[in-house]
Amino acid sequence: MKEKVYHVVHTTTEMDGQERKIVVVGIFKQKKESELNKKYVAIKFANGKEDSDAELTFTTKKVVRTFTIGYSICHPSDVAEFNEEVGLSIALSRAKRYPIGTITSTDVTMLNEDACMALLENEAKHIATHLDKYTNL
Repeated sequence: MKEKVYHVVHTTTEMDGQERKIVVVGIFKQKKESELNKKYVAIKFANGKEDSDAELTFTTKKVVRTFTIGYSICHPSDVAEFNEEVGLSIALSRAKRYPIGTITSTDVTMLNEDACMALLENEAKHIATHLDKYTNL
């Protein structure tokens, strides 16, 4: 299984002038899954007669990609000594335990690096815009 972690750091200023740092992290995973398939085919004999349908059972493999997002918000009193590694650690823990959401795709062209970064930027802007929904201060 392939796994990669992306993150962005976003700075926002609240209405009262306090600055906040938001870390949004995304965990990208790609794995191959086997899928059992059944197909019915008509059996034709060399003499032209048709018999009943036969069932073929076979396994196909498909790629499944997932992208799970978590976040952390730095308290205004801690912004002066903001540590990106601590923010990343908290956001990563939240992504694993209490994610904002997970996106799944079976298309290998979806959830590429650019798309993952765009999703993180969008989520960071959303959190910054609606900070009151993500904090209890």
